[in-house]
Amino acid sequence: MLAGGYIVWFWGTTLASGAGALNNSGAFRFFETLSQRATETFGQNALFWGLALGSLIAAAAGYAFLKDRFTGGGSDGDPKDGKPPTKSRGRLLKGTAAAAILAVVVGVFVLATGSSDDGSMAMAAEDEAQATPGTNAAPAGEPAPTDTFLFFDGTEATFADYRGTPLVVNFWASWCPSCVAELSAAIRPAQDRFGDEVGFIGVNLQDDRERAVELIEETGVQFDLVEDADGTLYTRFEAIGMPFTAFIAADGSIVDTHNGPLTEGQLADKITEFLLGDSAEPPADPEPAAADPDIAAPAVAPDVIVETDPDVPGLLAQLQGWVTDWGRRTIDLDELIAGIPAADPRDVIPPLDFPEYESVTAASEWLEGREPGVLVEIGDDVRFFPLRIMTFHEIVNDTIAGRPVVVTFCPLCNTAVVFNPTVGGETLRFGVSGLLRFSDLVMWDSTTETLWQQINGEAIVGELAGTQLELLPSAVIGWDEFRTSFPDGRVLSRQTGFERGYGINPYVGYSSSSSPFLFDGDIDDRFPALERVVGVTVGDADKAFPFSLISGPRVVNDTVGDLPVAIFWGSDTADALDTADIAEGRAIGTGIAFDRRVGSDVLTFTANGDDTFTDAETGSTWDLLGRATDGPLAGEQLDTVVHRNDFWFAWAAFNVGDPVYGT
Repeated sequence: MLAGGYIVWFWGTTLASGAGALNNSGAFRFFETLSQRATETFGQNALFWGLALGSLIAAAAGYAFLKDRFTGGGSDGDPKDGKPPTKSRGRLLKGTAAAAILAVVVGVFVLATGSSDDGSMAMAAEDEAQATPGTNAAPAGEPAPTDTFLFFDGTEATFADYRGTPLVVNFWASWCPSCVAELSAAIRPAQDRFGDEVGFIGVNLQDDRERAVELIEETGVQFDLVEDADGTLYTRFEAIGMPFTAFIAADGSIVDTHNGPLTEGQLADKITEFLLGDSAEPPADPEPAAADPDIAAPAVAPDVIVETDPDVPGLLAQLQGWVTDWGRRTIDLDELIAGIPAADPRDVIPPLDFPEYESVTAASEWLEGREPGVLVEIGDDVRFFPLRIMTFHEIVNDTIAGRPVVVTFCPLCNTAVVFNPTVGGETLRFGVSGLLRFSDLVMWDSTTETLWQQINGEAIVGELAGTQLELLPSAVIGWDEFRTSFPDGRVLSRQTGFERGYGINPYVGYSSSSSPFLFDGDIDDRFPALERVVGVTVGDADKAFPFSLISGPRVVNDTVGDLPVAIFWGSDTADALDTADIAEGRAIGTGIAFDRRVGSDVLTFTANGDDTFTDAETGSTWDLLGRATDGPLAGEQLDTVVHRNDFWFAWAAFNVGDPVYGT
């Protein structure tokens, strides 16, 4: 039982890859988090150690039982009265209960401290137990290990060969999710900034060589790549957990270490403080991007709260490694809750920073016809992001048609939103913070560590609080609609670098439940909490169109703000949050919002009952994706309006007082 924390790793990795066995979203997030933390803390041998310790405890319990059985012991220690040995049995039960409690403590310890910056390397065990976050692991001036290490190209070297060059030595592996996230979020930006002054050695720990090389190529990180197949170098540094980073000064001494993933800002601060000192140059201001008439400049809300000494709730104060400015905010900090219980939950659900794509033909081998995905169309570049993948990653940072984009999906709110991540001329990289607000995903950017609300793109806490990301049009459609309409389109590949149960719904039965998960607020009871609505956004105007009111007529002609819009409803798109197998989900359909103007004409649509629509003005026929397929306007395309297919509770929580169609 002492190995409970480790054995959870086995369940989390082996059985919860799709979480169908758990059948509970909360349990899935807990097991997935603990799985990753245990793996990062104890490496790929976590299961071995778990089973070994479990066997030890089982042997101890068996020994106690057999000893009592053969040595006897009556109810009062008298072996002759023939009654069960209650005292020894009581001791055995107490011991078992104590072991069970200890197992839980070990599991929680793994979860809470697996990636903390405890900074322990050469401390004595008793000092390590008292170490505080940020404590240097090795005494200043301790020399780097003298071992000869092997590069991936077959050559050898020692740290002495780098004398005169300050070094960042990063231990990483492709099997470690936090390592993968750190490569793109922190290591690569640091190399871009400090690469001329600092050397970067990447020590690949007990990994698949081919996968490691592929990952380095994907991330663009420029390491002197060292192979540590047996963990010798890792042991020499007395490292704990993964990733692990050591900072070696130009004179060859270890000046600092960090246990767990680093953010871009943390890594830059450590390089500046420990390796470069006063010689470090501040980063140059980015060149302003050329003005694009189609992209509105992000707006800054006037109601930003600024406090020099903010009262930070305990949940947030205990987060380790965060440099978020809690004194700048647009919300009450108490509205933030933990979606993932970890000391640093950022990117435990890993975003995709270097996504791969494949053809419609190739994707048809594994995607089913009714499966939903996010359609993003920018110019002639059309992409499909299957929800079977988005559910496990929630964020994709990418470039489409030469324009930076971030594609997001929050399973708890069913919100698929696409943003332009450019702020002040700089493209931000977004990740999953591990925090929620009204059940909605709270994102973070790795440049300023500002927190952003996914459902509307508003910066809610941090340096950029009040900034509004530009929303880009998108739609949730079925795979059949995409592959028929866009045979040359590109599809997000399952080759993500992560092993996940793509196609398995980790939130089985969620969409048919009566209440949302991890929602801390008042639910508007005008509609069922998890009914879907088409939430349309036009500038500052928002309006909801509940599926229950639009699925009958299948089209609604309306106005949002000053824009005439048409809401088309149809298809038999599967519910991604229903059955364990996403492809078998109940037919929920989809709602898509369009600008119903063509030239100077405003069109009025009626539904034909077969996912086609006819406009009253010209008699032209239109499909579900807003394309005129017949009649005088054949070949015309309606412009998609920014909209989402939210759960009602989520739309209502973030749009208090905004109009709702039919009410």
